Amino acid sequence: MKFLLLFLVPIAILSQNKISYDIVADYSMEWQPDTLDVNSKVKTENFKLYLSNNQSFFISENRIGLDTLIFNNPNVGDLNKLMGLPQPSSNKRIFKTAKKIVVFDAFMSKTFKYEDNIKFNWELTNVKDTINNLIVRQAKTSFRGRDYTAWYSEDIPISAGPYKFYGLPGLIVKIVDANNHINYTLISFSKLKKEKEMTINYDSESQNTTLEEYQKAYFSFMDNPIPVLESEGMVFNAETKKIIREKYKERTKKSNNFIERNQ
Repeated sequence: MKFLLLFLVPIAILSQNKISYDIVADYSMEWQPDTLDVNSKVKTENFKLYLSNNQSFFISENRIGLDTLIFNNPNVGDLNKLMGLPQPSSNKRIFKTAKKIVVFDAFMSKTFKYEDNIKFNWELTNVKDTINNLIVRQAKTSFRGRDYTAWYSEDIPISAGPYKFYGLPGLIVKIVDANNHINYTLISFSKLKKEKEMTINYDSESQNTTLEEYQKAYFSFMDNPIPVLESEGMVFNAETKKIIREKYKERTKKSNNFIERNQ
């Protein structure tokens, strides 16, 4: 029943935009999807942070793979090919500037766009360490239901980091929550000799919304996906509807580790 995973592969084709970058930071994220089961498997996924001129773009490598296939093949309809690629844990594409954070997120064939107003209150400590041959300093903050410890390097004087984190006097090399359920670690950093350009295709066909409205729509979908699936043209009998609801309910039960707990 591969259609049960369709919400992970949004296939809206969007108009082209471009961003420039001259720095690439690669992060590994480790997280425990089911925090109610201490023996559940810890998962790992790689993310990329593209940087230039006080702007950044953060995205899952798995999401890049899907986007590349979809955007380069506007009429792609091969579900097996799409599902054969590694699936991202998150469909978020996060753009940060000095003034705002813009997030594109998706489920099913819809892409949603919202601005997220975040100002981190960092507590800088005197603790130092070395991570991946970088001298780092410690900082602490809280963010939407979690307490975090971050390690940043003043040798890379860029006020940026993975996910939505920013605001320290150096690139965030590692950030982990108090329960070690979310852990981002820098695995590589490169300054390019020449600026590069990336084509992105998210904006014009996305639906403008708010964080709260997106969360409401997403969790309503996960609670009962049938109305959304039917609005996409799918038809199910009563027994199939029951199976779909049970599958989504079980998935939600085992994927309870939301990075923003106020969702």
